[in-house]
Amino acid sequence: MGRRGWVVLLGLATLVAAALASQRKLLSYGEAASFAVDFYNQQPGVDHTFRLLDVEPQPAWDTMAKSCQEVRFVVRETVCPRTHKLPASECDFKDNGLVRNCTWLFSTKLKLPASIITCDTMTPGKDIHAKPKPKPGKDERGRPGSGSWIGKGTPFSFPITKKPVG
Repeated sequence: MGRRGWVVLLGLATLVAAALASQRKLLSYGEAASFAVDFYNQQPGVDHTFRLLDVEPQPAWDTMAKSCQEVRFVVRETVCPRTHKLPASECDFKDNGLVRNCTWLFSTKLKLPASIITCDTMTPGKDIHAKPKPKPGKDERGRPGSGSWIGKGTPFSFPITKKPVG
């Protein structure tokens, strides 16, 4: 599947996750980060599954907001090949596996909701926690180990939701 196919898949997954709010509960910030990691693991170029390592606290998390929402998290590569389809929680971290700082941005401001996941590879030996917000004018795109995935879809009901447990 080409890059365009993965972008469409990401967009559709975003729509599915957000649909049917009447029968579901709101996602917590941590659940949203786990959801974003699942998306990340479906992207082209991801050979081994990544697992959530850290989530930056977000006191202003508001799934009812109509503005752009942001989830910042850190993932680490596991020993499980992506093709095995095991949940990341069942996979051990890979020795010297890649660690990436990620940001998931999503918005319903536009007629077509947008979802973007951006991850940058961390330098070994640095503290592992979600990266701070970039300074205005700083752009990290194009650095080795970085990547972005963009998805767009049809209008949907916000907030982002998931089925209740039980």
